[in-house]
Amino acid sequence: MDARSSEANAAYVVALVKLQYVNLGLYAWEYLTHLDHDWRLIRGTRPWRWPSTTWAYLICRITILLSVIFSITIIGDLPCTSVVAYLSHLFPLFLVVSASCLLAARTVAIWSRASWVIAVCATGLLFLLASEIFSMAILRVEDDVPKLPNVGYTHACVRLGPDHAIGVKVSLTVNHIVNWTMFSLTFVGLWRHRRPRAIGLIRVLWAQSLALLALAMTLDIPLLLMAWMEVNGVILSMGLSIASLLLGLGTTRMTRSLYRSVQANPSHATRTRTSIQVAPELSTVNDSPEDEDRIELCRVGSP
Repeated sequence: MDARSSEANAAYVVALVKLQYVNLGLYAWEYLTHLDHDWRLIRGTRPWRWPSTTWAYLICRITILLSVIFSITIIGDLPCTSVVAYLSHLFPLFLVVSASCLLAARTVAIWSRASWVIAVCATGLLFLLASEIFSMAILRVEDDVPKLPNVGYTHACVRLGPDHAIGVKVSLTVNHIVNWTMFSLTFVGLWRHRRPRAIGLIRVLWAQSLALLALAMTLDIPLLLMAWMEVNGVILSMGLSIASLLLGLGTTRMTRSLYRSVQANPSHATRTRTSIQVAPELSTVNDSPEDEDRIELCRVGSP
């Protein structure tokens, strides 16, 4: 069956709806199980005193949930010109940018805030933000349901207009290059700080959820090919929903593990009135030889 045929698109639309509900169930569980951590983090200090990483973490957490919820509305009874349909494409923008900010903070901290790493990450984030704004500025999603038989939905806002298709291609390409650059710098930085201990680099990567980030960015490769080859808008939507969810999960889990490692070692944190301890910028590698192996897994302290 041709991937561009009406019958194939009808099957893909139904599969996309099921996938979005699966994503909603998975992330709702993830969100609720860690809500206590977020509440302690919020109550720890006044919002105007939060570090940038706290803002990025909370924005990322909320926008993942909103992205998954609003993505369900792109197929149903709402027209593609509605505000809700627009928001379903806007929230992933905040998700990607905030997740990339968390990854940038981790990268900068691992390299002990080296000026060249700060310059690379800042430049990458600016390019990423510019590409996302460009993508949203030319957003135009077309309705695909009138051409799809027997799908049971009034509207399916999954077929990109020609202008927005260019925006998606540019956004995906920049996102892939920037995040892979920062992830590679993070990996190299961890490799530089490795020591012959019981806990190896692979376990450090797993403990800090960097494996999820690697999976999300690896998934970007076929998505890039599909976007530039314009294979199928529905299949691309399915891939984007999975990749963005993995990116958000990886960065927020990494951030929580770093906060918890601070709790495990109070000497590297600032104690607040609510028992949660917050590191100034979350994630600087500490090479003190007396650290225990269990703390070594996800150290965040001062260089």
